[in-house]
Amino acid sequence: MLNVLKAIIGKCLYQLAKLSPRNKHKAVFGCHHNLFSDNSKYLFLHWSQSQFIRAIWISGNHRLVEQLRLSGHEAYVRWSLQGVFHSLTAKYVCYSSYVGDVNQYLTGGTFKINLWHGSPLKQIEHDIEHGTLASTYRPIGIVNRFMTELFHHQEYVRPDLMLSPSPLVDALFSSAFRISHEQILRSGYPRTDYFADAQASYAIPKVKPLHSPAIKLADYQRVVLYAPSFRDNISTDENPYVNVIDWLNLSHELVASNTLLLIRCHPNERHLAEALAQQPNIIDISHREDVYDLLPYLDLLITDYSSLYIDALQFQVPLAFFQFDKDSYLTKSRAQYEYAEHMRLPGIEIHNSEAFIHIAAKGRHGRFGERDQITSTATQTQDYQLAKQLYWQQQQTSFEVLHKAITI
Repeated sequence: MLNVLKAIIGKCLYQLAKLSPRNKHKAVFGCHHNLFSDNSKYLFLHWSQSQFIRAIWISGNHRLVEQLRLSGHEAYVRWSLQGVFHSLTAKYVCYSSYVGDVNQYLTGGTFKINLWHGSPLKQIEHDIEHGTLASTYRPIGIVNRFMTELFHHQEYVRPDLMLSPSPLVDALFSSAFRISHEQILRSGYPRTDYFADAQASYAIPKVKPLHSPAIKLADYQRVVLYAPSFRDNISTDENPYVNVIDWLNLSHELVASNTLLLIRCHPNERHLAEALAQQPNIIDISHREDVYDLLPYLDLLITDYSSLYIDALQFQVPLAFFQFDKDSYLTKSRAQYEYAEHMRLPGIEIHNSEAFIHIAAKGRHGRFGERDQITSTATQTQDYQLAKQLYWQQQQTSFEVLHKAITI
């Protein structure tokens, strides 16, 4: 009963927040899990540095807020007096998942810019038909629907604007977030635009990437990133990666070829990565803010079902897909969109430890389509270019498009 009362109060606060006067010269930002990451991070950095608008970061992480302030940015704790005040008075709210990234109860009446954190390969939001999240977005019965919307308030708050780099993504976002095509603007994403072209007209000096002091990429002949997707079909206590790769042999081959393997697990599984990075030339970067600043320097990205590879296409990074549990994952996890089920992967498919070691430690150095690279057959080259055309048809950066869309 207490939880019901809290949920009702939250709904009421959201409606009351619509009465608050909003300042069109101010935008509040946040990110899921109180991180400083993804699209909202890079739009925040760009707007802070360009002073296009007063950009304020809101988070429940006190340490992060302190770090941002020490770096010269404006940031406040979510339920501090300043955090509440700015959430109630900013016209624009920019987030990477849900309005709760900032404050799900005090953002009523704002102009909501959803900078969604992924590219749609698997079904997302209201398109989800199966799996553990289906009951949240497809409740059965009037009473169940009412209770679901009550307890999952932020999942049912619709954005006013989203960014999409292609017609395919337009259609998927429109369906998943229940918004019109007019609410979707064609552009790149802040997380890749920020690093894409230092000579572009929108470019400004970038903040120094927060590399760990222990990672010196220039010391290695090749740099490979292994970034598996979150497996929502198993318990987070299980570690599915330990036994599928011979990590000792992999390390030996990495050292021999002077290759660095970076491991980046999903935030929900970051605790699993430590067990994988116990050998030389294997480093766990799962606790890093994000990996977008690393993409231009990768010689290979190995993933499985993660949409990170779509961002890597922007930087011509060679791709490999290690889908060791494909049947069980696709059966028990969220279903893929139909187009993804029939699409050829733009890279090499590998299914066992031997293939993983060969591809990671013995591949070649370079960008896809330029220097020697790991995927070089005519079919793979065609699949790579088709994927890039499918996902990336934007003519302008997110910064340029949003500057035009928002009138200050």
